[in-house]
Amino acid sequence: MLEAAPKHPYVLFQRTEGGPCWVRFSIRGEGQIRKRLGTSERYEAERLALEVWSDARHRNRIGLRCQIKSFSDVAAEFITLVKREAERGKRRPFQAYQFERIIDRYYVKYFGDMDI
Repeated sequence: MLEAAPKHPYVLFQRTEGGPCWVRFSIRGEGQIRKRLGTSERYEAERLALEVWSDARHRNRIGLRCQIKSFSDVAAEFITLVKREAERGKRRPFQAYQFERIIDRYYVKYFGDMDI
């Protein structure tokens, strides 16, 4: 099993002996992230792990998600947000109803499982 030095904010590991390396780390608000690095060489895996971790941190700092989501997942989150705003009085109730119908009928039907 590969283990990264304790000074790193990520952990390198292999699921099977001689198999590809994986990196695991956590980012606040995103949860735990695991990515396959595609190499079994330790030094190359450490370089790739640092690259994956720093890219995820950068995306988090500028307000982007670290993990890829499909359009339908993001649309469902948005509809939930609009419904909550309507319950709190920040939006009119008919807006929540209209947004849900329009997004489900046109946008989710077209973009559905595409990654954002």
